[in-house]
Amino acid sequence: MPSRAQGKSRAAKDAQFADLREPVYLLAPEARGTSGKAVVWRPLGYLTLTVVWVVLAVASLALAVLVLPWRLTGDGAGPMGTSPGFAGSPLRGVVVGLIIGPVIGAVSATFLCVSIGSALSSATYLGRSLLPAYRREKLSFTTFSQGAEATGPASMFGFRTAFSLIPVRLTRWTKIATLIAAQGQVVNVRLWVLGFWWGIFYVFTVGWMLWPAQGAASVVCTAVSVLLFAVLAYFVWRNRRNYPTIMPAAYRGTPYERSWPNRPVAQKLGAQNGTVKKPAKRASRSSSPSP
Repeated sequence: MPSRAQGKSRAAKDAQFADLREPVYLLAPEARGTSGKAVVWRPLGYLTLTVVWVVLAVASLALAVLVLPWRLTGDGAGPMGTSPGFAGSPLRGVVVGLIIGPVIGAVSATFLCVSIGSALSSATYLGRSLLPAYRREKLSFTTFSQGAEATGPASMFGFRTAFSLIPVRLTRWTKIATLIAAQGQVVNVRLWVLGFWWGIFYVFTVGWMLWPAQGAASVVCTAVSVLLFAVLAYFVWRNRRNYPTIMPAAYRGTPYERSWPNRPVAQKLGAQNGTVKKPAKRASRSSSPSP
């Protein structure tokens, strides 16, 4: 846990917005040091974490894309429309899709974000652990959730969840990796909305292909699949400015919140009020020179 002195040292820099063209530290200077033993063993630790998270990312991707068609076509199964569960009723298939689609989408989106973001972070720290420039400092640290902000069963029972692999030296690349993981680490309704539309699109498209729809029905189903994918793409684009604002409470008030790609506080307030201030350079050009 950071001491009070560390908190004051970090808070003194919080008011400054960083574009991350140069690295920014998330820990106070006295909290960045590490031991010689940790320097020796941390490449092995980060290598292990990288392998684990890559495996989980591949499994999450398989869950999001491959598990449903594999399950429906396994064991010599025939067309889905002739299976006893559906009894040739497309309406029954649509109802089942509306039930399981959002669940598959939300779960797979959460797992994908956490696993891909963590895999990118651990691989980055593995590379840094082999560079002499990082020998005298920690590479990452861990903080804990506050209240019920964390995704998962631990929050339901009042336990705290650890948010690990937070970069000590924040750059644009490590900010992107941490941002991806944060989308799934905290309760994120926007991610669930995207997962909902992905699940509906995925289950519907796989369903009519394996049914299979034929003739005019296949044309109609193709059009509906394109429409569902367009809705998904619309929500992904619409929420593009909100992704950087999704973060654990422990990140707020730190350089993580006040750095690229987040917007400065003045710009946020101006966007909310509909009045965004022009850059100072442009104002100086239009004004007459002072005597």
